[in-house]
Amino acid sequence: MNLTIHHSASEIGGNCIEIESGVHRLILDIGQPLDKEGETAREKKLPATLDISKPVDGLIISHPHLDHFGLLSQVPQDWHVWSGKATENIIRFNCEYSNQPLVREFRNFENKKPFIVGQFTVTPFLTDHSAFDAYMFLVEAEGKKLFYSGDFRMTGRKKYLVENIISRPHENIDALIIEGTNLGREDKKKYWDEERIEQEFINLIDSTKGRVFVTCSGQNIDRLVSIYKAAKKSGIPFIIDTYTAKVLSIVNKHCSSIPTADREEIKMLVSSRLHVKFDKMGDLVFIDNICDENKALSVKRLNIRKGKSVILIRDSMVSDFQKNGFHLSPDDAWCWSMWSDYQKKDSSRQITEWFASAGIKPQSIHTSGHASRSELHQLCDSINAAKNIIIHSDADDSIRREFKNPIIAINGETINI
Repeated sequence: MNLTIHHSASEIGGNCIEIESGVHRLILDIGQPLDKEGETAREKKLPATLDISKPVDGLIISHPHLDHFGLLSQVPQDWHVWSGKATENIIRFNCEYSNQPLVREFRNFENKKPFIVGQFTVTPFLTDHSAFDAYMFLVEAEGKKLFYSGDFRMTGRKKYLVENIISRPHENIDALIIEGTNLGREDKKKYWDEERIEQEFINLIDSTKGRVFVTCSGQNIDRLVSIYKAAKKSGIPFIIDTYTAKVLSIVNKHCSSIPTADREEIKMLVSSRLHVKFDKMGDLVFIDNICDENKALSVKRLNIRKGKSVILIRDSMVSDFQKNGFHLSPDDAWCWSMWSDYQKKDSSRQITEWFASAGIKPQSIHTSGHASRSELHQLCDSINAAKNIIIHSDADDSIRREFKNPIIAINGETINI
């Protein structure tokens, strides 16, 4: 068994990993690289060392974040693509939303159920991450065992999944490929659990006279659940945008406890931009169904609405608020619930300046979507692999060598397992 990290050996994001057994090839993730500021790069190019001219038995996608699936449209149509069903549905929606509909078939796996891809036996393990439907994988071939952590953390609402793997680790693992996003970045990260996040939002709501605006990812389901619970316990509505409402409806089909826009405590904000977007997608029926229940709000209706509420807002929505004469109040609060460095990007300037014009400074309630240094050591120590390969990290080699049996991978170079 041979292993090649085509991308992410020494940088965060853009995972592309190849496992080779004889003439058989398995690809783990096909991510779009990240730029230096932490968002997906505009340029979409497959790694130069990934040979797409030769057959591949299967491509496995660990979770629906662009830095793990973003180059999917670049690979040959005859490659069999595997993912969780919810991951497939989220990917399809996001591609359609981005005006790049995905035309290819998926094969779906289920948690803890082994499946065969060519000569490889693959067992997926649902894990805790800021993306819904994220997995770790055990890959077996030629009597060898490789374990791939994907992206994970131990602060979310499914942290017990990682705890279970640590407490009952797989034995005789020849190689562990483990993400190391937060290595060397401990000073910039918080590791609150989502229960703490929920309480912090309750505290913010209680201490705010006006409305609470929140900027967060519409795909961070754990965070949306935390905000929803905080709003519900505080007795005020949670107002979400159409994109977030659609994502929640997709996820709800796989986990019925996930709140959707038809809940009494939730209302949906239909901005003109997103109304046009859904119209072009041919999915106005989604908005119409919610409008039939008198759950949808326009920006104008939201502007005259009385009382406290929690409102999701992103930079792309600000122009709609401004065009419709939406008035911020000094009594309002704005919470940034994402990685702090995203706020420094030019793409976040408009929303920052808009709130600043009303004298509203951003507050931070967030926790990392990735494992801490100590959690990485816990997983590594429990699995006790013969080789430990840290990827998805820009940490110095000296930090990587803190782990047992370290192998310092280089993009494009083959490691014998």
